[in-house]
Amino acid sequence: MICVIDNPGRDGYAGAVMLVPFLCLAGLIWLGLAISYEDWLRKKIRNQALAYGFWGCLFGLSYLIVNTYFGYRGWRWRELGEFYLPWPYYSKMAGHMALSLASAYALWSLNIWPAGDAKLFTLYAFFLPLIDPNLPGFPRLLFLVMLINIFVPAGAFFVLETAARGAAVLPRLGQSPWRRQAHAWFDCAWVRLRDALPFWSRYLALGVNLLALFLGLRLLEARCHSMALGPLGHIAVYLAMAMLWGRLSALLSGPRAGAAALAAVSAWCCWLWLGRGWDAWAAVSSAAAMVFNFGLFLTAARMFFTRVLERLSLRRLDPAQLAPGAVLSRQTWEDLGKERELSQALERRYSDGLSHDEALVLRKWLDARGDGARAGGYSVYETIPFAVWIFMGAILCLGLPGTVVSWSISHARGWTP
Repeated sequence: MICVIDNPGRDGYAGAVMLVPFLCLAGLIWLGLAISYEDWLRKKIRNQALAYGFWGCLFGLSYLIVNTYFGYRGWRWRELGEFYLPWPYYSKMAGHMALSLASAYALWSLNIWPAGDAKLFTLYAFFLPLIDPNLPGFPRLLFLVMLINIFVPAGAFFVLETAARGAAVLPRLGQSPWRRQAHAWFDCAWVRLRDALPFWSRYLALGVNLLALFLGLRLLEARCHSMALGPLGHIAVYLAMAMLWGRLSALLSGPRAGAAALAAVSAWCCWLWLGRGWDAWAAVSSAAAMVFNFGLFLTAARMFFTRVLERLSLRRLDPAQLAPGAVLSRQTWEDLGKERELSQALERRYSDGLSHDEALVLRKWLDARGDGARAGGYSVYETIPFAVWIFMGAILCLGLPGTVVSWSISHARGWTP
């Protein structure tokens, strides 16, 4: 599986090159099991364990670099320099690590992952190309393959768990006034629609800008075949836009930006249609389909994460059990941030939870306020140990020829008569 430069008549792993993948695989499994167990037990990932993994990866990478240097110089010392990787492998490794670091930082800054999970993802991203440099997607899309293999099984498990909990309360739903509840939901939707009508120009500009954005993407793919993303790349674009939607929607909803985008896209389409004989209608239809698909994707993601998972994980805040790492709910963080005594301590909310100083200040404030603050309806999230899912995603990258989605689709097609 590994690229052999010298001695082309000999196949497979050998000598110095074989040693690094074996040791890295053993280190990945050992650290993965140990960190997953500790995270499940204590809901904490220690930096010391991560440091061991990073130092091991750096040692393995340095060993391969020395081996490649010996090989290109024609030197031999025992098995060093006999089988070696080409220099372009290391530039690809640097690009892969840059993409992995950027995605981990984005997930942390957007409060999707705590810092420990982001570091653990980066560590496994370092391990994988050292174990097998021919993994699908390496170097440009391996980070995305990892994310899909992490979040899709975890999401499927959470959906099944949610369905099981919903099935448990179905008998009680039959006894509740469901007609009155449905009428209340309809009234709420109608009020929200009525409140949104004065802002129709902003929503129209947002739709036009999204159409222009996706049309530009389709034109770029048509003009530069090497940049064609395919279905997997489009999912990556949707995922990135969904994570950045709070800032992106504010940027794209300006009426002036929508008018400028509409004029630019119309002129571009007319020039390509009249001057180049390009099928502008097909591109516009494809871009409109991408806007519709992204709307469904964004709606499903926001409903699942904000409506289902967050509500299931809410627990009442108990000052006696308040400790570093506790994650306050969004509403609680906003309510407590308005208190003058806590406004400076609770400056920014991260998925890492409260620091030691923040937890101490908040506990003192709750104790000083007495039962009035305790009955204020404050809540925290019951965090889910996620290290085991990251470890499982890394193992799936090594064992599957692609993502778990493509593997499932190929097997589903094989099962159909």
